[in-house]
Amino acid sequence: MNKLKKNNIAFAIRNDNWLNYFMNSLELNPLSLFSYKTEFDLNARFNAQLDTCKKNAKQPATPSEYAQNLCSLPSSGMPVEHYFDFVFQHLVPFRVPVESPAFVGHMTSGLPAFISPLTRLLVSLHQNVVKQETSEIFTFLEKHAIGRLHQLLFSGPEELYKQQLLSSQGTLGMMTTGGTLANLMALWCARNLLFKTKENFEGIQKEGLANAFRKYPAQKALILGSHFMHYSIEKAADFLGLGANNVLCLPSNQHGQLRLDALKQAFSKIKKTGDLVVAVVGVAGSTEIGSVDDLEAIADICQNEGAFFHVDAAWGGPLLFSPRYRQRLKGIERADSVAIDGHKQLYLPIGTGALLFQNPESASHIERSAHYIIRKDSWDLGRFGLEGSRPANALYLHAALHILGKEGFAFLIERQMLLCLQLYERILSSHAFEAPYAPTMNILTYRYLPKTLRSKHPHLSDTENMYIDKLNVALQNQQRLSGQSFVSRTSLQTPYQNHATYLRCVLANPNTTFADLENMLNEQEKLGETLEKTLTET
Repeated sequence: MNKLKKNNIAFAIRNDNWLNYFMNSLELNPLSLFSYKTEFDLNARFNAQLDTCKKNAKQPATPSEYAQNLCSLPSSGMPVEHYFDFVFQHLVPFRVPVESPAFVGHMTSGLPAFISPLTRLLVSLHQNVVKQETSEIFTFLEKHAIGRLHQLLFSGPEELYKQQLLSSQGTLGMMTTGGTLANLMALWCARNLLFKTKENFEGIQKEGLANAFRKYPAQKALILGSHFMHYSIEKAADFLGLGANNVLCLPSNQHGQLRLDALKQAFSKIKKTGDLVVAVVGVAGSTEIGSVDDLEAIADICQNEGAFFHVDAAWGGPLLFSPRYRQRLKGIERADSVAIDGHKQLYLPIGTGALLFQNPESASHIERSAHYIIRKDSWDLGRFGLEGSRPANALYLHAALHILGKEGFAFLIERQMLLCLQLYERILSSHAFEAPYAPTMNILTYRYLPKTLRSKHPHLSDTENMYIDKLNVALQNQQRLSGQSFVSRTSLQTPYQNHATYLRCVLANPNTTFADLENMLNEQEKLGETLEKTLTET
């Protein structure tokens, strides 16, 4: 039977009539799609249509309207040109113009001009850095780019980076799809290090969490940090079997920093209960207000307690490029691991992030190998991290570091910081807005105050604060629909009340000017005044 099957398969492959019959039954020859000629023919048309669509962007539609415009799956395929017609008619015009200088609501902005041709090159080459055999020099490109980023964070000697470039032992870090995955892998490493191999125990990675708690007697394994920790930390705790409830969100001070007394008290309480600490997470640029924890002081506490110290620098890491502001991250060089998100202030495409380890041997706690693809003691990058196959996105990082250089990144960071300070001063001088936190970085949260309540701030009742919340939610929605400018919103625990709705301005786009921000505030003030007439305080 097996022999018969093999012969039939071989016959089907050799039989030109069978292949011709199959090809003739299709409206399109699939093999023609793999021709470079097809790519070049489409390129000019693509560029022309994209430019036209960018000039004719449409207002946001409803989900039901979007659904009506999505095409069904054809049985025999369609010509590429027809699919491009669909894309440029029904998708591109409704995109969010994240490249607009008036789009200042999220951590996504336009990309530098060199990214587009690099993307085409990456996709055309289709290198897979899971293994050296499918990426070759791009394996070493990633090791080199990670080394340059590591040197920015940890200031290691040049000899370390020369040695690690050609070493198959350990790693200084790895590219990831973003800050979420970087945080998860850092805590994965910390968890495995906590429940490491000892007598009659092969480690949690082999024996699992239940056996780990038997060998390391405890009820809980906790992650400590402020309530400004990124939500990915809870996701990581869930994924690692620790439980999201075992992420202890400790109070912060008036600057949005983790309170050091609260951290010390938490360690003292944990010792009494016999529980364990997986890691302490320091925040270097919180996503809500841009706050930076006192990393130096947290590093001291972690050193005294023997705790793993991870810094989430997804947003704030590039502050290290700036001679003027890098001291705000003092202590980051003492972290065991650091997460950075490339699509934020490194201005790289979404899907480009990095996890860095101070000690190259740290990643051994999450190392895996396979006989056919990622062999032990090889240069294969797939040995480390959660992902297997992945693109050579280190090319983006390598390009940005070399094209922009330290001075280029310093200029971008310092420009955005200055713009945020100018916006903060403008809000302080206005009676129409209030900002609960002075900016540490280039994120500012503030809210509109109705005329009838400005004189009472900050001594407002719960009912009055609920009314202000409702007003700011409506204001943010109206401004988004108007299409003139965009800010996001969040709910904050502030010195005034437990939770309140605030507008959130993220200054990342290098093309944004203070005039854009002035127009944004003027529009918000007009919208607020209009909404005051229709919304009641009940």
